[in-house]
Amino acid sequence: MQDIMNQIRSLIDRQDNMAVIDKLYIPHPYSSRPAVKFVLGAELYLPNINRVELREKGIRFLSDYWKCFPEYINKILLRNRTRYIRFKGDPTDVIIQDCNKYLKDLGYGASLCSKHNMRPNDYINPYKAGIAISREKDFRPSSFEAYFPVCDEKTGIPNYQLLLEAILKWAEFCQPIHGLAGFSLTFDLVQDSVYALPIMKRFSGFNLIDDDFIFEIDNVYNRIKCVNWLTVLSTPLIDELGGIELMKNTLSLCKIHEYNGGVVIQAGEFPLLGDSHTGEIPEPYRQAAQYTKPIRFEDYDEGLFRVPRDTDAVMETLSWIKRFD
Repeated sequence: MQDIMNQIRSLIDRQDNMAVIDKLYIPHPYSSRPAVKFVLGAELYLPNINRVELREKGIRFLSDYWKCFPEYINKILLRNRTRYIRFKGDPTDVIIQDCNKYLKDLGYGASLCSKHNMRPNDYINPYKAGIAISREKDFRPSSFEAYFPVCDEKTGIPNYQLLLEAILKWAEFCQPIHGLAGFSLTFDLVQDSVYALPIMKRFSGFNLIDDDFIFEIDNVYNRIKCVNWLTVLSTPLIDELGGIELMKNTLSLCKIHEYNGGVVIQAGEFPLLGDSHTGEIPEPYRQAAQYTKPIRFEDYDEGLFRVPRDTDAVMETLSWIKRFD
């Protein structure tokens, strides 16, 4: 673990070979497989609207994600299936046909990934996107999520601009209530998130995307999890914070990208990691966090991630979401 942290620290210092981070991973302590990897990740939370409309947004989201990586994305997991199946070309028709099998008021979920494996016994895919649409009488937000390798495999150029353009496009047609995107941690098995905690506590720029947030907030729509490099806020949340002009005047270290329905706050030119060991908190992230603090969700019952035994999950969660304060 210490070796991984030292390598990440070195990348922070150089910022000239971020492709290395795609090859790093936290090993599982009891097997040869990776437990946690480092990626770019995005999560969007959608309002309780007509389920037909939500499905249309979800299908378009997955199709657009495929267009980001058409050479790699070739496997799909459909509703009520336990295994991914192969497909060729645009997956839109496959998802539509599967959607049409189920009543409109039912929830729906599907996900895409690649056959990509970087090493033996490696089940953590850097190319992955999924939708989870709640059923008609379930008032919790629906969620869309996507993962990107940090850098393009062929050129080694970071996928930062690709992520930014994708988020702006998705925010426009999905109309989420809020969302996040930036450096993220990912894993194959939910329980393996416990091994991510030391990295999360040291490098504040890493987000962790997990369904636990949906279960914790229940039917609370107007509160965000935290901030990241990109933070999506819908117009009602912007209004609650005092309006767009106040936002622009307050967030002097951030770029504000407006779209029809909200904004995407970009905290710095590119994603940052920070380092708690040296007291480094990325200032654009700190500014965005302080500005959005009034709309941050903090009423946790069980916490957002797995923690070691004899560790308070709620206290760790609250500490983590306040890491930029």
